[in-house]
Amino acid sequence: MSSDLLKTKLFIPPARIGLVSRRRLLQKLEDGLQHGQRLTLVSAPPGFGKTTLITSWQKEQLGDQKKHRVRHCLRRTLEECQRPHRNEL
Repeated sequence: MSSDLLKTKLFIPPARIGLVSRRRLLQKLEDGLQHGQRLTLVSAPPGFGKTTLITSWQKEQLGDQKKHRVRHCLRRTLEECQRPHRNEL
């Protein structure tokens, strides 16, 4: 994975002016977090606002300390994915 592509995955894009608030979807993301879900899949065709939704949720729901923790965990996961895997069968 190129470093430019990786940068786009590790930093929150700036919010655009005039965005539609998606309260119901934001609440679903928050409910998953509150109920201890370890993974929430956000799936939609290109241009339907997946990144915007996640960005809005993160900015609205997570404090600065948690944002740092989320980025740290994401970086560690990506680093682990890039390492060669051993066959342990």
